[in-house]
Amino acid sequence: MEDADNSGTTRAIFQHKFEPRGDCFFVTVGRGLEHEAAKEIQERLGGEQIESIAGKIFFALPPSALSNLQSLKKLKSVERVFVLILLTDPEKLGIF
Repeated sequence: MEDADNSGTTRAIFQHKFEPRGDCFFVTVGRGLEHEAAKEIQERLGGEQIESIAGKIFFALPPSALSNLQSLKKLKSVERVFVLILLTDPEKLGIF
């Protein structure tokens, strides 16, 4: 995925290649809280492969955490939780 910054140039959103698997999620957070939310996900859930962009955090959960998905609802610093099925540029799907 790419995002245009204020200077008109295009930059990659993710520093690393995030590869969605069957155990991937993303959450929305208030802007500026990404670091704290990522820390909470890693400490409380054992989140792996954590990547963040403005207002969103993408992560995978280890098998031990998947047995208790209710723990996602107990995260204090996140607003919404989503299951990540596909991560791609919408233009590549040909729907826009």
